[in-house]
Amino acid sequence: MYKVFINDLVFILAGPDAPFFPGNGVLHIRFDESMPMESLIVLAEENHPTLTAIQVMYDDADMLFDIFSSYYKVHEAAGGLVRNSKGETLVIFRRGKWDLPKGKLDKGETPEQAALREVEEECGISGMEIVKPLPSTWHTFMQDHRRILKRTWWFEMKYTGDQDPVPQQEEDIEKAIWADAAQMKTCAENTYRSLVHFF
Repeated sequence: MYKVFINDLVFILAGPDAPFFPGNGVLHIRFDESMPMESLIVLAEENHPTLTAIQVMYDDADMLFDIFSSYYKVHEAAGGLVRNSKGETLVIFRRGKWDLPKGKLDKGETPEQAALREVEEECGISGMEIVKPLPSTWHTFMQDHRRILKRTWWFEMKYTGDQDPVPQQEEDIEKAIWADAAQMKTCAENTYRSLVHFF
């Protein structure tokens, strides 16, 4: 099963045995090859106020994802869920939302290398260690009138240093802070739907 965020709508590409996505405002569709996938993408992009998710089911979820992704240029990014020795989490405030540090993979970089570099560049701290990989997220956006599908590789990291984060202002980052559990709950109210589970 694949879960892609188109704006704040969840677009699910699932096999025949996947459970139905729960909640109100969910449209369940059985896909067949005579159905234009682009029409479902356009429906998701239209931001219907009562529609929260579209679950598309097919015999083969991987093939369904291949059909879906053929309408996009795919970009890759990587980022970190960084915790310090106090159990606080590193978060940034950018373009009006709380976010986690992340960015595009440079040519020849592994996702792990990119994630460490992006945390260092965006927050001004160094010496993080990767603890384990986390599930990737997928989201879409428009760039120069073209649909982009971005996969973000996520890694849990630990930080044992004592540097205060410094926001990278040239990347439009206004704040970079260590957030405790109470602050994370507040931040979760103003983050991207694709990241809420990290908060």
